[in-house]
Formats: sequence, C-alpha cells, structure tokens
Amino acid sequence: MRFWKQTLPFLLLNILISAVTVFAILYFFGPKILVLSGKTSSQSASSGINTIPEEGASLPAPSPVAELNLVISGVFGSGDLETEYVLIKNQGKAAASLLNWTLEGKRGQFFVFPDLTLQQSGTVKIFSKEGSNSVLDLYMKSSKSLWKRGDILSLKDSGGKLQTSFQVP
Repeated sequence: MRFWKQTLPFLLLNILISAVTVFAILYFFGPKILVLSGKTSSQSASSGINTIPEEGASLPAPSPVAELNLVISGVFGSGDLETEYVLIKNQGKAAASLLNWTLEGKRGQFFVFPDLTLQQSGTVKIFSKEGSNSVLDLYMKSSKSLWKRGDILSLKDSGGKLQTSFQVP
C-alpha cells in the first residue's frame, strides 16, 4: 500500500503531462493534411480535427493546374545524404494532385511523384536517400547526396510545365 501512495502522484502527473503534450501537438500540427494513394483525410471545419471520411463520402476534387500554388519551401541538410530533403508546400486554396509531376535538378536529378494529393496547407518531404514512401515522406532512393549550394530545383506538372523553382542557398 505504501508503494501506491508514493507512486500514484507521479503516475497522475505523467498522465497529465502526456495529455497536454498530445493536445499541443494536435493543435499546432493537426491542420496539415496529406493524402497518398487513395487514402483520404479531411478536416472537420467545426472541430478542427482530422477525420477519415466514411465509405462513399466525397472529397473536393483536386484543382486544375491553373489554380495551384505549390512552392518549394527549401532544401534542408544539403550535402548530407542522411538528412537531405526537399520540402514542398501547397499554398493554394484547394487540393493538388501531384500524380506524374516531376522534381528536377540541373545536374540530372530527377524524381516522378506517385499518386499523391496534397491538401491545402499540406507539405511533403522528398528525401534523397533510400527509404519507403509514406504519407508525409517520399524517397528518391539515391546512394549519394543530390543537392548542393547553387543548384536550381524545378517542380513541373504532369504536362511538363514549370510550376515553381528554387535555388539552394
């Protein structure tokens, strides 16, 4: 019995801190939504919580290319294969289908996007290294670092039209 009297306050404190941490993460990162390979998520306007729509529910169709506003937010960890990635963000007002879009570099770097829909304010990281694609992370499967200072990256739509570019600082 003495054990529980000494341990119970710490257990309750741990539960409280864990709950506050989870709510803080959901509050700050919950609105970032991404869809990959037909698995859909949407945001409930009334609660601000990400939900998975029920079977048969419809989602807004991805926007035509003319309405898109995708940006390459940066290249992070350039020169280090283990940490190097390109961050792309949808700053438009609608979902954007990236199926068969390409990310290209002037030195022959080339990546074709899988069936991916980037929701409004959604982001995706494209890592240079080997790895398995997930909802938030895609992999170019390179054995060496791909980006260096001065490189210019181009994001092109499925028709080959340049949508945005970025120069590595």
